[in-house]
Amino acid sequence: MTNPWDTPAVRTAADTFKRLRTAPSKFAATSAGEWNKDVDTYGGAKHEAMETVRAALAPETPHAASTTPGSAIVQLLGEPDAVLPSRDAVRALMAGGAAGVSSQVAAIAGAPGPVIPPGMESATAAGQQGGSTFLVYLWRGTHDYLAFEVDAEGECVKGSEWILAGE
Repeated sequence: MTNPWDTPAVRTAADTFKRLRTAPSKFAATSAGEWNKDVDTYGGAKHEAMETVRAALAPETPHAASTTPGSAIVQLLGEPDAVLPSRDAVRALMAGGAAGVSSQVAAIAGAPGPVIPPGMESATAAGQQGGSTFLVYLWRGTHDYLAFEVDAEGECVKGSEWILAGE
């Protein structure tokens, strides 16, 4: 049986996301530019690509049993923009950008993403939510993004959540 994330449609969506990941955008943190309909529009190519991959990877019911390995996320979308220890840290990313969670950033052995600064290991472990790690992929900078919750024990996808500015 084919994995639900290993289909031509999902692979095409993942390729679209990777192609548009660094495209100029009004919301780009490093080089804010003009409005880019493929990147900045709700329902645009980048948003739809991310949603297609999300729907294939994450269980429909939050915290439902999942056999989808967390590694499938990275295989499809590449390394996450952030690896965070809690849902609160995921939501704080919007409020303060990367600086807003710098003291909460988690690095899980073998996982991609930012590294825990020396001396922060115990603070990160204390903030870890139920053994979960959150892989964050930016859609429109820290303005809107997608977070996948991965169980640290079995390293399976537990769920996903869009964090949207909502304007």
